[in-house]
Amino acid sequence: MYNHILVCFDHSDGSRKALNKGIELCKHNQDCHLSVVQVINETPQPIDSQLPENEIGKNGFAAFPRLDGLYVTHIPASPVINHQSMPANHHQNDLSHIIKQIVEPNGIPVNFDILEGNTALSICEYAELHQIDLIVVGHNEKGILKKIFLSSTGENILKNSNQDLLVVK
Repeated sequence: MYNHILVCFDHSDGSRKALNKGIELCKHNQDCHLSVVQVINETPQPIDSQLPENEIGKNGFAAFPRLDGLYVTHIPASPVINHQSMPANHHQNDLSHIIKQIVEPNGIPVNFDILEGNTALSICEYAELHQIDLIVVGHNEKGILKKIFLSSTGENILKNSNQDLLVVK
């Protein structure tokens, strides 16, 4: 029986299903506590121009093939966070409010945190620090190119975590 469940939430359909599954599992144990996290990670910033061939792989640039030529991506050293001109705490309060509206009618205690950094590693560190028994993530469909270039968050959590992992479809 799980006593502390962690749900990864990003407001996608998959994460909403994961949150509902976390609620359902907590209902079976009155001592269960639910933690919900959103991870703001480092995101590549696309540059729609070609980079001279002698610059590929230098100065933080990486090139990925695209049918119409090179697609160049600059990977910044620090996270780029865009909250559409909202203060960070306003965004956190808004998402926290949405989560509480979903969870609290079920009588389950919930804690919400926003993490920064690599999604899978941040989740694994949080799970260790907060003695999580089960990590619940939603499954989001990706196109074939994204599958080739990007590993699944669930797969990376599985590789780096000591906790049970439930991927909800």
